Formats: sequence, C-alpha cells, structure tokens
Amino acid sequence: MILSAAFPVLADWTQIKLPEADNVYCFAVNGNTLFAGAVNGLYRSRDKGGTWTRVNDNRFAYTVLTLAVNGSALFAGMAGGSLYRTLDNGDTWVEMGAGLNFGGSLPLAVSGTDLFAGSGGRGVYRSGDNGDDWTQINNGLTESYVRSLAVKGSTLFAGTIASAGNTGNVFRSRDHGESWTKVNLNVRIGDPQSLAVSETGLFVGVWNDYYGVYRSPDEGETWTQNRVGLTQYDVNCLLMAGSTLIAGTESGGVFVSREGIDPWAQINKGLMSTPVYSLAIMDSTLLVGSDGAIWERALSEITGVHPAAPSAGFGLAPGTLFRPGESISFFIAHRAPARLSLYDALGKETVLSSGVLDEGGHSALLRKDLPKGVYSLRLVSGRESRTRRVAVY
Repeated sequence: MILSAAFPVLADWTQIKLPEADNVYCFAVNGNTLFAGAVNGLYRSRDKGGTWTRVNDNRFAYTVLTLAVNGSALFAGMAGGSLYRTLDNGDTWVEMGAGLNFGGSLPLAVSGTDLFAGSGGRGVYRSGDNGDDWTQINNGLTESYVRSLAVKGSTLFAGTIASAGNTGNVFRSRDHGESWTKVNLNVRIGDPQSLAVSETGLFVGVWNDYYGVYRSPDEGETWTQNRVGLTQYDVNCLLMAGSTLIAGTESGGVFVSREGIDPWAQINKGLMSTPVYSLAIMDSTLLVGSDGAIWERALSEITGVHPAAPSAGFGLAPGTLFRPGESISFFIAHRAPARLSLYDALGKETVLSSGVLDEGGHSALLRKDLPKGVYSLRLVSGRESRTRRVAVY
C-alpha cells in the first residue's frame, strides 16, 4: 500500500501525432520553433506544435538523443556519438567535434557561453566557441561514462555510471568543469538517467538498483530518496516547473511532486502511451515525448494542484524484496520525532533512523551484514505508526 492521496484530475492529455515518428527522446524550444528528436529523425514545428515536418537531412535518418539551445545555435546529439549544429533554426547543419566520437547518450548542458557534452567513456567536454573547439575536462571525474548533465548558476553536475554494473554517482564542478568532486558519498544511487535543478534542490532520477528520485537541498552534500507514490521506479526524465517536480517514467507515465518532497501523484488520465522519454515546456504547455507521439497538457493543471500529504508512509508494498545495504524510503508529513525500526522474527529491534525529522521524504539504509529473512518494518511519527513486512535476500 502506498499512502498518498489521489491527485485531482482536471483534464486529459491531448495527443499530437508526428509523421512517421517513433519514440520521442528529446525536445528543444528555439524562439517560436519547437524541435523533437525521435528514433527515426528530427522534427520541427514552426507553429508551437500545431503542425510538424521532418528535417530533410540525411544525417537525421537515425536516432536523435539530445537537443540543446545556446543563443542562436541549436545542437543535436545522435546515437553513435555525432554532434551537429544549426545556426538557421534547422535549415542547414554542420558536424561539431568531428573525430571525437562522443559516444553514449551524449547529454548536453549550457552555462553562459560554455557548452558541455557528456560522453560514453571519455568523460565531459567543454566548448567556449559554440562547438567549434572542444576541451576534455575530467580532473577528479573518476567515472567516464556520463549519463546526464545539469547546470545551476555557475555550478555543473554530472551523473555517471560505472563501466560495469548498475550503480552510478553524481559529480559537481564549481569552476566550469576544471575540477570535479563526487558528492553522493553517503548514499548509493542507480543509473542516473536524469538531473534537474531548482533554487531549493538538486534532483536525480535513476534506473536499476537504488532506483527512484533522490533530492539534495545543498548541491549534493546530503541526500534523501523519495519513492512514496511512485508506482514505477525507473525514471527517464525530470523537469522542474515552478515548485513542481515532474518525472517521466519507463512504464508508469507522468508523476508530480511539490519540490520532490511531497508524495508523488500520477497524472495519466488520457495518456495512452505510458513510457515517457522526454519532458519540455513551451509557453504554458507541458509536452511529453512517448512512443510514436507527443502528448500535451496545460501546465497550470499540473503545477496548480498538489496531492494531500499522508501523516506517515512508505514508498513500498508488502512483501517487497530488499538486499542488504539498500535504502528504504518513507515520508513524514510534519516536522516531528520519528523512528524507523526493523524487527526480526524474535522481535529484536534494529533502529534504522531516529530523531526529529523535517517534513518530506527520507530514506534509511539497511545494514550490509543484515541476515536474510522476513522482517517487520515499523515507522512511528508523532502518535501514528505504520508497519510493513519486508524480505531481505
């Protein structure tokens, strides 16, 4: 049971069909022109999504994974690692960084006049001249496969994954990439597919082990995991809209949470295709990239309402399996003393978390040497308590 209130549904999603399009992986807004990158090419709309045409360039006969705008320039990253630039809103294109072969999913980020590109095995590159020249900037970046990038002011964040395995890390640079520091030292995360930033937090959406959404209020110094209300934990994309964090998941559609603190609420009424690969905002409309189509909905219907918070709860269901060392998510509705404990079959208590906790999502780690078996998990917050049975294997 996931303890969160239903999200009031105000309207349905509306589908926008693209000519011959498959999965839509990315968006870019350049003035009044909207671009969508898909499995089979690049599409352009000059009327804010009303009508679409395919960009007739042989270089876009394959998957477009990423798009980014830097001033008057638009960049498109392709499957296989090629990067292209247009200075005339998509009419003509030139390859950038020829010979570098960025590889991977080629995440892009813009900070001032600098453009950053993440690679699949070569770390991060920076260009200060709109993509003409590139410098590799990996000092302190101990993992070279970069899944995601994000910028907050002059601070750059990179989500990386180990060369083997499903776990990842987050690195931070406060000098435009000249040096990097790993910031998730006290929490393990899965494959960091997406990063998002706001004035109040840094957010990581992950896949695989240690999945869900992680939030840091202090640029990576401390972290909490929030899975409460998420019925699908593999997160493909994140987008911040005002105080609302929006998450697109692999098979559960779209979820929203106030600042990533409140429980997640699913908003899928009318959304006929629930793999969500990309999110974007154009004017007052939220766009969702999915299988073979784009879906749209008024942003005010999503950011103007938030789910009511339960008094306490867990982001897990009875019988959920855990490995030793994994984290357990829970939610506290109001600042109060709280205690999360694990009880074995003999009633022996292991305290996972205890103290005065702030409102919002929290997480606690299971001991790495925890014996296998079935346990009772109990959360006490104020005068209320919740109990779940979990299995450790």
